[in-house]
Amino acid sequence: TLRVRRELCKVLVYAHIEKANTVVMNDGERYDSWSVIINGTIDNETIDGQLIRTYTVGEGFGCGPTLDQYCHKGIMKTHV
Repeated sequence: TLRVRRELCKVLVYAHIEKANTVVMNDGERYDSWSVIINGTIDNETIDGQLIRTYTVGEGFGCGPTLDQYCHKGIMKTHV
């Protein structure tokens, strides 16, 4: 609803990354937020460069609604 959108916009942080191959998250980095891909794609790769997963528009990653702490596995980069 419009009310929900307005409330979300009050607390959301927007990050725009222009360059390809920019590291978004490193292996072992602790999640402290939840993110959604608005435009483009992000690849998550192993340290050896093997593709784990590609995130596309509308997909999210990060921590969920829990007090548990989680760390990212892989190296997440903006797509070429």
